[in-house]
Amino acid sequence: MADAIAVYTEIVGNLIREIRLMGSVARGDAVAPFSDIDFIALLSAQPTEGQVAAIAGKAAELSQRFACVSKVDLETVVLERLSEARRFILSSDSVHLWGTDLYTLCEQRISRQKLADMLTPDLEGIVTRRQEAVRGVPEGDEAMLMQWSRWSGKDVLKCLRKEALLAGGTYERTIAGIHRQLRVHTPDRIELVDALYELYAQPEPDKERILAALGLAEAQLLSP
Repeated sequence: MADAIAVYTEIVGNLIREIRLMGSVARGDAVAPFSDIDFIALLSAQPTEGQVAAIAGKAAELSQRFACVSKVDLETVVLERLSEARRFILSSDSVHLWGTDLYTLCEQRISRQKLADMLTPDLEGIVTRRQEAVRGVPEGDEAMLMQWSRWSGKDVLKCLRKEALLAGGTYERTIAGIHRQLRVHTPDRIELVDALYELYAQPEPDKERILAALGLAEAQLLSP
């Protein structure tokens, strides 16, 4: 944490309003060495290209130093450019680290439909891009296949979270929680949601097995 904060304050210190920790590390469900550690600096103005490049370089250095995570991500965002969806995620799924705490909320109200619409990624795009990425992994690169296995299972399950929400489920942030909700609220898709969760929870080094799970998602969710 201290290293990331030091990078931000050294390079864009005069612009920082707040630094937050996001994702699985903030939630406490990270899995080494597959999880990223995601920081975000909320800025009052746009940094220069040189500052952005310098932060990216430092992020790459930190990624090499800390083998317990797949990557250290040091993002910068201008506050006034945050989308409504991003603001919700910051308020519900991140931890304040430095500066003025702008987003921590104990409670907020939002309709199920709005929440589902706001947070659901493009399913077809996710499935297609993940299939292409997995096919493109060089033969024998099991570490990369396992990383894509985890990303694939996670991202497709996030697309399906909408169905559980609209069926009366609670808003779940963790992939394990989404999986549990989907097993309850979409019983006709248990085979699929279990296969996707297995890709995430037990990363698969076999390319064909990853593609088979993604193919099942394509057949059940995208075929006319």
